[in-house]
Amino acid sequence: MRIPTVVGRCLVSLAYFGVAIAMVVAAPVGAQPADPTSIALGSGFACGLSASGVVRCWGANDSGQLGMAGASASASTVTLSQPAVAIAAGYSHACARFQDGTAACWGGNRYGQIGVETIASRAEPALLQGLPGVTALELGQFFGCGLAVDGTVFCWGDNTYRQLGSASPAFRFVPTAVRGLRDVRSISVGANHACAILADGKVKCWGSNDWGQLGRGRRGGKFAPTEIRELRGATSLALGQTFTCGKLASGSILCAGQNLFGGPDPSASIYPRATAIVGVGDVASWSAGWSENLCVVTNDHHVRCSGVSRYGQLNPVEPYALAGMTEYPGLTDIRAVAVSDEQLCVFGLMGVPRCAGHGTSGQLGTGGRVDSRALTPVAW
Repeated sequence: MRIPTVVGRCLVSLAYFGVAIAMVVAAPVGAQPADPTSIALGSGFACGLSASGVVRCWGANDSGQLGMAGASASASTVTLSQPAVAIAAGYSHACARFQDGTAACWGGNRYGQIGVETIASRAEPALLQGLPGVTALELGQFFGCGLAVDGTVFCWGDNTYRQLGSASPAFRFVPTAVRGLRDVRSISVGANHACAILADGKVKCWGSNDWGQLGRGRRGGKFAPTEIRELRGATSLALGQTFTCGKLASGSILCAGQNLFGGPDPSASIYPRATAIVGVGDVASWSAGWSENLCVVTNDHHVRCSGVSRYGQLNPVEPYALAGMTEYPGLTDIRAVAVSDEQLCVFGLMGVPRCAGHGTSGQLGTGGRVDSRALTPVAW
């Protein structure tokens, strides 16, 4: 899932590319120079990126995903060879991208997702070998994809759902080019599928299609990138665990896959074709973070979310499951969000980022180990 450029790029890492979710934005008023300008959310942990390129991670560390040995849940600085310009987080691993187009990864490696030729976890960041210079890097649960300078896409890690674009289910330690993709302008990654926006406006997706998230009109995986015709001309994408959403130039939001958003037929469990979603508003940025959730920031700085709010992270007063896009109460000054199955983090126009949700591993970054339905400042 993924953290904006708030796990983004101002780009809005969140909205554009994929769980982590990364968000990257200019430092807000009232923030200190060392405060995080981007956050990437994993499972039970999170990482932040400062304007100076420093990466710090906090939460669970059972696979070395904090970039250090030990079990401390407090924020720890990851030792990198050079300042980072973007970060991303998977289920139990993380990566940092550098200005020169290289990247380093650390944490869980059961499926080769950090690019080290052993399935052993690794706390020390390792340079991702075989990856050409990339302008974007996104992580799913156990795989990753990078967008090369020449417009090609390389993926590595788990390939159970053919999310690497290869017919073989074998995972790969070394980034491998996805066949049939050229002139790619941006990439987005879900839990087990990925999509690319091409220069001609086409949107092509590959990987898991268990919920119809590839927009093919039926369920069933397909390893070759296939166009979602309804999303042609999309300006940004948000991919979750079971869905794919695109924003068209007109401002319309269309989603394919599991129906977590209402739409024209609220009783439908899936939309096998990309279908217009209502109640979203004018989207400025958004995040899905390879989760079952989608949150958007509207042009007037409000936040609306839909999905499964297991820990109250999507709305402190609404029930477990939100039926359609629901406004988060009291948020009127937000410019970027990052969401996962466990957490919601928001970047306001002023001050430091705040997070809510599951926190028993210290992943909220508040210094404690408790769940919180209230958004609480990150103790960077």
